[in-house]
Amino acid sequence: MDDGGVWSCTCPHYTYRHTICKHIVMVQTELSAPKPKYVVHPMVIDGVIEDRVYQRRFVEKALEANTLAVLPTALGKTVIAELLAAELLHRYPGCRILFMAPTKPLALQHRESVLKHLKLGEGEVAVVTGETAARPDVWNSPRVRFVTATPQAVWKDYRRGLVRLEEFALLIFDECHRSRSRYAYTRLAEEYIRRCPYPLILALTASPGSEEDKVVEVVRNLWIEQVVWMSEEDEEVSKYIPGIRVGWVRVKLPAEYEMIRDEIKRMIESVIARLRESGLLRMPIEAVNKKVLVRFDEERLFVTCGLYENGRFGG
Repeated sequence: MDDGGVWSCTCPHYTYRHTICKHIVMVQTELSAPKPKYVVHPMVIDGVIEDRVYQRRFVEKALEANTLAVLPTALGKTVIAELLAAELLHRYPGCRILFMAPTKPLALQHRESVLKHLKLGEGEVAVVTGETAARPDVWNSPRVRFVTATPQAVWKDYRRGLVRLEEFALLIFDECHRSRSRYAYTRLAEEYIRRCPYPLILALTASPGSEEDKVVEVVRNLWIEQVVWMSEEDEEVSKYIPGIRVGWVRVKLPAEYEMIRDEIKRMIESVIARLRESGLLRMPIEAVNKKVLVRFDEERLFVTCGLYENGRFGG
């Protein structure tokens, strides 16, 4: 578009016909589309978290009581946890947050996400896993306000007297459907409720379980007081469901796999060759597949039972 507000394009359609082309339409559509609004909060970095109504509702409910948040994958359960943490850190500047995930990669990923979204420095966000050498320093440092960790590491350190659960204003249990029996999540939740004067728990999952008793077990183990649930069919979240893109990736098999594959192929071709020689199979080898062999095996069974005669099934 020039200074006079006139649209132009270098494509042949516009150059020779001087009419609006598809490229101009695409740009106009993109420019006229509503721009996403972002969360504005004293503890959230400007312009990094899209403001979504359903996420705000999850946070508002989670501030009231221990909450099990159930939300489909890729709809921002981690962001909900971060927004809840941001509000608590703002309300109570001296408090700490403990965000637990069942694996080391997840714990590391959550730390990077917190640094990307919240106004916390590198030294204020720490990660604790079985491979963290200076774990006592993390738990004892007043500068560390946000800890991401694996539950096994936290439980071991708690038993060693390194972790004071009462210092944490919020415990977050990611992938909380793992909270069965004596899993570390369950033990930590129990100790946290027992020791902290004002405990608050947020449990996150995309699939709490298909059976009622499994869900009840998670609710009981994590001292949940309310369940906030949204599915892909809910109008508020449906527009944020990402499209599924499928792509094929060809992977070269290891040499030992190829040897096994070739041997199986030779065995099958040998059987097919004998079937063709005996007249039981008339199609070329390259046309024979699993369906053909299964059908042949079924026909052989019918012959054995006297139900298949002269190339047809008997009545």
